[in-house]
Amino acid sequence: MKKLDKKVAIITGGADGIGKSTVERFAQEGASVAIWDLNAEKGNALSESLVKQGFDVIFQQVNTADFESVTKAAESLFKAKGRIDILINNAGITRDSSLKKMTPESWQQVIDVNLTGVFYCTKVVADYMTEAKYGRIINTSSVVALYGNFGQTNYVATKSALIGMTKTLARELGRKGVTVNAVA
Repeated sequence: MKKLDKKVAIITGGADGIGKSTVERFAQEGASVAIWDLNAEKGNALSESLVKQGFDVIFQQVNTADFESVTKAAESLFKAKGRIDILINNAGITRDSSLKKMTPESWQQVIDVNLTGVFYCTKVVADYMTEAKYGRIINTSSVVALYGNFGQTNYVATKSALIGMTKTLARELGRKGVTVNAVA
């Protein structure tokens, strides 16, 4: 038996980078994995490749910064699988520039994906988990949350906020069987 047999996992930002590696590892460990990403080309290619290898993986095109998109995807996944056990909040973007050059639009884009998206995904998925009295939520933060980084005011703000959000949600959801942790 593998570590994640019979577990259903959502991995946001799962079509590329760290998310892709996480999808591959979770599939190898026996999880049924839902890739949530905006990039349909990469998401479908990854899903198809892993299915051909015998893994249980689906791609759902999800905008994590849109509450309705998140809600519909979670409902569809729950209807298909009957459970949601793990949420990896990994989707994230950068729009790097110094404070002087940073536009309000680039500030907001990073806030929307990196912070609001985590709130939306967690809010929606936590309902399924607390009902089952079991769940694991992992938020992807960054070491820059602790140290700062030139030209990343927006990114660092989101990753710092994720640490506080994680600690608060761990207290709120832990007594309902749902653990919440962050990795950096």
